Amino acid sequence: MITSMLTEAASVGLSFIEGAVVLIITAIYLAAQPRLYRRGIVAMFSPQARPRVREVVELVETTLRRWLLGQLVLMLIVGVLTFLALFFIGLPNPVALALIAGIAEIVPYVGPFISAVPALLVALTIGLGPVLWTAGAYLLVHLVEGYVAAPMLERHFVTIPPALVLIGIVAVDLIFGTIGILLAAPITVVIYALVKMTYVDDPLELHTGQ
Repeated sequence: MITSMLTEAASVGLSFIEGAVVLIITAIYLAAQPRLYRRGIVAMFSPQARPRVREVVELVETTLRRWLLGQLVLMLIVGVLTFLALFFIGLPNPVALALIAGIAEIVPYVGPFISAVPALLVALTIGLGPVLWTAGAYLLVHLVEGYVAAPMLERHFVTIPPALVLIGIVAVDLIFGTIGILLAAPITVVIYALVKMTYVDDPLELHTGQ
């Protein structure tokens, strides 16, 4: 019973990891040639609206780039800390498990739990002691990430209220399903940037003459 549940959880976790890898590669392609996609989006609007649309697209592009850079740094920190913890515990393949932990970090809140499943399965083949140590190690890394690393990075990159990210996760899960959670953070970042620019920093009234 427990083994089948863990196997099913591992299968779902691997699906998340695969989706996260695709998401990262796609983001890198978009970041490598932003002007190409920017021109394509702007060209879909009328000449009168293009200057305003260009401003919005540039803001979204900058916000997503900063968010992605912050996530990459956070993924690196989580990966290194996980490797060190698993290495000292003595688990096999600490590099692979740390890589999974780093990649899964791109999924807010859910990622750390997903990445812990493969490590716990590996620890289970050794004994109960390594399972407990591994669970404690992942919990400690998650606490360091949530209360130390993430707040420090937010000062230099994109800051989004945690409540908005949680709402984004729930909304995307309802619309696209569980795997869609991978897109929750970037979608929330884009919506947050658009709303902030349109209704907070630069009200629509200034551009509609109202």
